[in-house]
Amino acid sequence: MSPSPQLRPPVSGGIKPHDILYVLFKHKWKIVVLSLLGFVGAAALAYRYSLSPSYETEAKLLVRYVVDRNGGDPDAPSTTSGGGASEMDVELETLKSYDVALKAAEEIGPEKVLPAETVKPTAGMAAAYLFDHFSVNAQRGSNVMTLSYRDSDPTRAVEVLTQIIESYFVRHLEIHRSTTAFDQVSAQVDQARSSLRSTEDEINQLKSKSGVLSIEGTNAEFESRRQMVKNSLMAANIALAEQKAKVEAMEKSSSAADSDPARPNQKAVKATPDPDAAEGPQRKAERRETAIALANFKDLEARLDLLRQERNRTLLRRSPSDSMIVSLERQISEVQAKKLDLSAKYPEFVRQGADAGQPGSPVRSLEDEKALLAALVERVEATGREAKDLEKEVEGLSSLSFKLEDLQRRRQMEEDKYRSFQLSLEKARIDETLDPTRIPNIGRMQKPSPPIKSIDGKTMKTIMGLAGSGLMLGLALAFVTEWVVDRRISRAGDIKSRLQLPLMLSIPYVRSKQGIAKLIGSSDPLDPPPVPGSRAILYENGAHLSADTDHFIAPYAAAIHDRVVFNFEINNITHKPKLVALTGLTEGAGTSTISAGLAKAFSEGGNRKVLLVDLNPPRDRAVNENVTESLRRALEVSRSEQFRATPQNLYFASASTRRYQGDTNALAPVGLREILPYLVASDFDYIVFDMPPVDPTSPTMAMAGFMDKVLLVLDADRTTPDNLKWAYSELEKGRADVSCIFNKARSHAPRWVEGAL
Repeated sequence: MSPSPQLRPPVSGGIKPHDILYVLFKHKWKIVVLSLLGFVGAAALAYRYSLSPSYETEAKLLVRYVVDRNGGDPDAPSTTSGGGASEMDVELETLKSYDVALKAAEEIGPEKVLPAETVKPTAGMAAAYLFDHFSVNAQRGSNVMTLSYRDSDPTRAVEVLTQIIESYFVRHLEIHRSTTAFDQVSAQVDQARSSLRSTEDEINQLKSKSGVLSIEGTNAEFESRRQMVKNSLMAANIALAEQKAKVEAMEKSSSAADSDPARPNQKAVKATPDPDAAEGPQRKAERRETAIALANFKDLEARLDLLRQERNRTLLRRSPSDSMIVSLERQISEVQAKKLDLSAKYPEFVRQGADAGQPGSPVRSLEDEKALLAALVERVEATGREAKDLEKEVEGLSSLSFKLEDLQRRRQMEEDKYRSFQLSLEKARIDETLDPTRIPNIGRMQKPSPPIKSIDGKTMKTIMGLAGSGLMLGLALAFVTEWVVDRRISRAGDIKSRLQLPLMLSIPYVRSKQGIAKLIGSSDPLDPPPVPGSRAILYENGAHLSADTDHFIAPYAAAIHDRVVFNFEINNITHKPKLVALTGLTEGAGTSTISAGLAKAFSEGGNRKVLLVDLNPPRDRAVNENVTESLRRALEVSRSEQFRATPQNLYFASASTRRYQGDTNALAPVGLREILPYLVASDFDYIVFDMPPVDPTSPTMAMAGFMDKVLLVLDADRTTPDNLKWAYSELEKGRADVSCIFNKARSHAPRWVEGAL
């Protein structure tokens, strides 16, 4: 029995370059044949197109820059950009558009584009034909577009390409210059003008109704009036206080004079009738009116002084033409006019003003002072009412200013919109009259060239595709066959590299008629050995036959012999006999030939007795024939006295491992265990077992554990990785020491591709 199997490293995956090369070498004829078929088909197609040639003409356009102008959108300004990548892409797509092809087909005429049609062609059919035979391209980073057109008629090819360029220019203007937007922009201009006029009329009506021409000037005027009224009210209050004090002083003085005894003449004076007292109501009213006029005159003088002071201060900050200065000048003129009117009616006011503070100036009576006091009271009240009325006017002006400012803002927006539409209208008018043949931003670098014979790009792609399809199909078939369909192990190196199983030797495929009889010198190696004790028969059985020393399996059997012996030595297997078993995965794997060669190799080079046991008897044997007796007789012969003396080293035996009908002595695994003591007690040095193939019902899996070494022979034509892994694992479960022999290996590639073994 063998030592326990060692753990193996994990299976390495992945496809390596040598694997690809191996597939190419192995299936080279498939690839070559299919490639030749593809080349033949491509040549036939090229010849077919050479019988009906087509002519190609070429033109070039230079895109200097692109002007984008949208007359229908006033908020989108005109932009000029160079022929960058995005602009070139837009122009390429415009040239390749169906609209350009349809326009060109309509200009040329469908009948002229498609003269060979049996039915009358339509513009759509002609456009589709032009679109299919026209091509345009531009190199990345270049602003030059190359246009080409192909046709069976060389004259028609030039005409069609020229018309395509003209149609492109028209379409370019329609896209970038808004040539159809003139009517739309005109309507927008009229609408904006009408809206602006409506807003201006509303502003004028509001100003005319309110009498306000300028909000800023009116605010300044109101502010000046407010300040003046405030100052007037303050001056009136001061004058009122002074007049009250003056009247009170005069009243006190009059009361003191009446009560003073040192002045007796006062009574006489008092007894004298007062001329003022004798005055009637009319006189009193006149005096009161005069006092009020005098108070107003003084108020006008004070107001005139305040306005002049305010004007002088304002002139330090603003120009004389400023609205506030103008308003102050107007107010000064109004106050001066009122003052002149009072001066003309009451000349004494001017004299009183001139004589004020002069010695000998007239002194008014108490009644005059009281009248003046009453006038000052009325003046204060009137000034207060004026201040309140002014505040109401300011509030009304504030509401008016909000409404007027809103209208002015709306007018400004409508003016801007109107100017924008007006500018767009001018651009649209220019674009409408622009000649498509004289576009300044796109130039013709090359007119349509003289047509030349050539194969169009689609046909060339078809030819190249057909030529390459054979090669690609061959490669695909090779790799699919090798890696998907055909799962057989075709290289011995895969056993070690991919499956990580021990490989002892690889035997190449050899076409030979040399059978086992020529190898071991017996016409029927399955014949049972002679009856024990018959020395002459024993000797003659081994002497009169001559073995073939040049058998093809001999060198490989010798190599297997050396490696098995070395394995026994390093594992310290010294007992006799040593049991070696050979089995396979399929019938015809070469197990019997290798077993015979290995047995012969063991029997040569020394006095070593070797027994070759065939556990695969023919199925056409008689049912009642007990082939297992051959092995038993061989074991009995090995214990006879003349066994060591005879020069014969190689013996044969056979045994049945399957229970045929009526064969109750078949050598099942239990039977092998029973005769195992006889094997150990025999004088054979090596016993080589040729076992049945490994399958789910095979007794080999149970019998392999009794062997010192098990050699699993693999048929290169019928071994798959899954079957090999299953068989190897089953043999390992029986604690067998297993090594693989890859038989019938076919060389499909050089050794440097397949790898040295």
